[in-house]
Amino acid sequence: MNSYHIHIKGRVQGVGFRPFIYRLANSFKLKGWVSNTLDGVHIEADGFKDIDRFCKSIEKDHPGQARIDEIKVDEIPFSGFQEFSIVESKSEGIADLQLTPDFAICPECLLELNDPSNRRHQYPFITCTNCGPRYSIIRTLPYDRKLTTMSAIQACEVCLDEYEDPGNRRFYSQTNSCPDCSIRLSLYNGEKKKQNVEVNAIFDIVSEAILSGKIVAIKGVGGYLLCADATSEETVLTLRARKNRPAKPFALMYPDIETAKQDVLVNEKIISAWESPESPIILCPLKKDFSNDLKIEAIAPGLKKMGIMMPYAPLFAMLLERIRKPIIATSGNVSGSPIIYNDKEALAALSEFSDYILVNNREIVVPQDDSVVQYTDNSKLRIILRRSRGMSPSFNTNHKLNSNIKLLAMGAMLKSTFGITHQKRYYISQFLGDTSILESQQSYETTLDHILGLLNFNPSVILTDAHPDYPSSVLGQDIAQRNRIPILKIQHHEAHSFAVLAENDLLHEKKILSVVWDGTGYGTDGQIWGGEFLEYSGNDHKRIGQWAYYPHILGDKMSKEPRISALCLQSQIGEYDELIKDKFSTDEYSNYSRILKKEGLLTSSVGRLFDGISSLLDIVDYNTYEGEAAMVLESMAMKYLQNHPEFHEKYDVEISKEGVARTRDIISGIINDKLLGVNPAQIALKFHISLVEVIQKFLIKFDMRSVVFSGGVFQNSLLVDMIYAKLNDQYSVYFHKELSPNDECIPFGQLIAYQICKRN
Repeated sequence: MNSYHIHIKGRVQGVGFRPFIYRLANSFKLKGWVSNTLDGVHIEADGFKDIDRFCKSIEKDHPGQARIDEIKVDEIPFSGFQEFSIVESKSEGIADLQLTPDFAICPECLLELNDPSNRRHQYPFITCTNCGPRYSIIRTLPYDRKLTTMSAIQACEVCLDEYEDPGNRRFYSQTNSCPDCSIRLSLYNGEKKKQNVEVNAIFDIVSEAILSGKIVAIKGVGGYLLCADATSEETVLTLRARKNRPAKPFALMYPDIETAKQDVLVNEKIISAWESPESPIILCPLKKDFSNDLKIEAIAPGLKKMGIMMPYAPLFAMLLERIRKPIIATSGNVSGSPIIYNDKEALAALSEFSDYILVNNREIVVPQDDSVVQYTDNSKLRIILRRSRGMSPSFNTNHKLNSNIKLLAMGAMLKSTFGITHQKRYYISQFLGDTSILESQQSYETTLDHILGLLNFNPSVILTDAHPDYPSSVLGQDIAQRNRIPILKIQHHEAHSFAVLAENDLLHEKKILSVVWDGTGYGTDGQIWGGEFLEYSGNDHKRIGQWAYYPHILGDKMSKEPRISALCLQSQIGEYDELIKDKFSTDEYSNYSRILKKEGLLTSSVGRLFDGISSLLDIVDYNTYEGEAAMVLESMAMKYLQNHPEFHEKYDVEISKEGVARTRDIISGIINDKLLGVNPAQIALKFHISLVEVIQKFLIKFDMRSVVFSGGVFQNSLLVDMIYAKLNDQYSVYFHKELSPNDECIPFGQLIAYQICKRN
């Protein structure tokens, strides 16, 4: 018999891996130990008859939430161990492992939660080795209770017995607790006064409050959620007023998928996402005959999709079991600011929004919003809209690092994230919001400091967007100067392209069309890009086409007021002032017209094109949230297509020899249709069809057979479906897989760009 040291890398901490190895080793009659370290899980044991079979069992039978990257085996001298045990974790060395995300309540814990005979019946913090908080409570590595915020909760004797019992599901469960060693709940009213009530009564009070039209702030896994009755229009409008959120849609939490099916259309992929450990918000088509008395125009004004999610924490499961109908569950924050996760701040700030605040004493270290996904109606392609709780920060991709260079990529501004490479691994942070807002900048820096501290990471190179004034770029410059390390600027749309190319393992391919459409990005010619056609070949990008430039005026005001985009687009036609003029005061129109006559910034942005068309059609003149005009335009087009599935009309867009798509062809066509009294929803669909036709024209013009897509415009599920239906039979068509097409993917693209630049 031989003795071996086995080193396992991957997502192997916080997933019940050591208990699994303990049981497996005993089944093989091995003597030795297993331990967590900063670089994964280590095993030393005597008595191996067949090391290959043991390793294959690890690969085949490991816990469901585990992800194995590598198993390294070394033969060692016989040690003479007397038993197999789990030994104390070690914190020496270099961190080299996937950071485990937070997991939704598992089916076993949900059964116990609702079982009157179980000692954890109706215990709101039930967890096991398969579920519960992980990343949100980690102070430092490796993953052990004493290094998390659970260290403040002293386990009782029964929980300790479970912890030490190899046959128990909670064997070595670091988040284990029960009613006898409980995480404590406290209920406060809107005047911040603690309510003197028994724990068992809290959920009855909260559920009755919600059902009576009250708003309750509840501390969840990644921060506080504001919860309210989705069937009360007055309550929804009150929440909007308090939160300063005029129209942005709210997500709904349902007690179960069967109740959700009464309101939205679901398919196998949606059900799978609902049941997944990530438990994201899922945008689903609203049924025409939804039956839960939803106040849909108050919940999601002008939209035909609604976000649903499961009660992913046991606390929410208990609440929804009492309420038995959907509730709004939205981030506890002022609109546009980061989610609040600190108890003191919650009591200070959320008391202005809430009639009650439900607090617990399990501290959150890392705040996270809920992740958001959707699936296209026909091709069922997944589009990640926000990558956060349950999905970040570790990131697995087809493109593997071949060096240990320590890169820090700062990302962009609006959909901010950052990325690092460490020990040949990628880490992409959770969504951190709009860093033009001070609170979001602070959240960005706090999260960055936390991950750098977890991994003991000191960057060798800083990567930023080419835009010098993004807060992330300014911070990157400051870090580079303080540490005297080089900084490299990556063009925004090339970063988008590199991200989707790397996700699809296409970096070694030749002659691929990369279509990158978004709201804004700093171009190499000093103009604002956003409607780009790039050729990727030989590890390099070449801009071979664009949507024709039109004026960009008034800075960020243009993205907030689609009427300004409409004015800029209409100015290219030179007539039809009457369609625009009434959207402005006399002084505004005079001043803006004078600005338009001067030479200034130009843009090719498809994002602003969506905005401008929405305003031209009198749909949205002012965005009350980012992307509102585009989302409503998409929703109208989608509804028209459902009622007219054979509709195929388009605007004929000319593409010049230089590869410039004439923006004015679409605008003049839309204006003509509007003057003829054509249904705005029909025009919206015609516009979408035209965009797909332009992409195909570029593929034909430049003789390309493969095309990739990135940029916030490709969050539009109708557009993605139409592209796939039109092009997939003739071309190789690729979209993002594990990242959002919006600017959240930028840091990954920056990391890839550096590796390509270095190789060249």
